Amino acid sequence: MTDYNDSPKGYLRLKIPKLSAHISSQEFSHIDSFCSDRLNGILRIGAVTKSYTCFTQGDLLMKEGKITNVLSREGTRVLIPGASLKGAIRTYAEFLSNSCAGSGTASCSDRLCIVCSMFGTLGKLGRVQFDDVLVNERSLKTTVVSGPSQWKGKATLPNTGKIYSHTLSETGQKTSNYEVIEPGSSFQFEVTVKGLTRKEFGLLLVAMGVSRKRFSVKLGRGKNIGFGSVTLRPENFLKISAVSEIPISGEELTKLVDECADVYLQSITGDSDIVANLDKIIDDSKKVLQLEEG
Repeated sequence: MTDYNDSPKGYLRLKIPKLSAHISSQEFSHIDSFCSDRLNGILRIGAVTKSYTCFTQGDLLMKEGKITNVLSREGTRVLIPGASLKGAIRTYAEFLSNSCAGSGTASCSDRLCIVCSMFGTLGKLGRVQFDDVLVNERSLKTTVVSGPSQWKGKATLPNTGKIYSHTLSETGQKTSNYEVIEPGSSFQFEVTVKGLTRKEFGLLLVAMGVSRKRFSVKLGRGKNIGFGSVTLRPENFLKISAVSEIPISGEELTKLVDECADVYLQSITGDSDIVANLDKIIDDSKKVLQLEEG
C-alpha cells in the first residue's frame, strides 16, 4: 500500500509557531474600534489566476460528456465564496504568527490569539470579513480539465503543518474532472476590517502576500493538484472613521500597506520559525511571480 505520509502530495511542510500571547477579547467593542489608533474600512483586492483555479461547493454536473466538479454559480455569474477566501488567507496567517494553531487547541475561547481575534472563532465574530464575489461569466474564461482525485492527509511530524505548494503537485491517474477558471483571468474582492491595529492590519497584508515580502497564494479547490495559484494586489482602501470616509489609492495606499506590513514584520524578526516559514512560502512562490513579471 502506498505510504501517503511521506508523499509531497502538493503540500509544503512548515513549522507551527508557538503561541506566545493572548489578547483579551473584552477590549474590543464597537466604540473602541473607532479609536484613532485603529483601522476600519474596506480593502479592495485585485486577483489574477496563474494556474487553473476552481471554486466549487461540491456540485456535480455533466459537462462535455463527463461528470464534473463544476464552479459555483448564481444564475449566469460565477460565485467565489468569501468563506473560501477567508479560510485560505487565515491558514497563511496561522503559519506567519504566534496563533493558537501551535497550542494544540482547536481555537481560542475567552482569551484570543491574534488570528482568532482577527478572523473570529466559535461564538466570537471576527473583525476581518471577506465578502462573496459574483463574477459575470462572460468576463472569465472557463474550461473542463482532468486531474487526480484529491487526497486529504494530516502532517505526521510533530509541530509541523501543511500549506499548499505552487511547485509540488499530487500525481496519480486523472480520474476526476473539474470546471476551472483559466490562467490569466482576473476578479476583485473586498475585505472589510473593523478596529484593527496597524500590527494586525500588517499581518493581514503579509498573509495575503501583498507586502514587500511578496508571494502568491493558493485559493479554491484542487490546490494540491496544481490548481489555485493566484497573485493579489491591493487596489484601494476606503478608510472609515466615526465622522468620515476617506478613499486611499495609488502611492498613498502603497505607503499605508508598507508601513503596516513593516510594523508586523518587525514584530516577528526574533521568531525563527515564523521567519523560516515566510522564507519558504516566498521561495515556493518565485516561479509564479516570475511568470507574472515576465
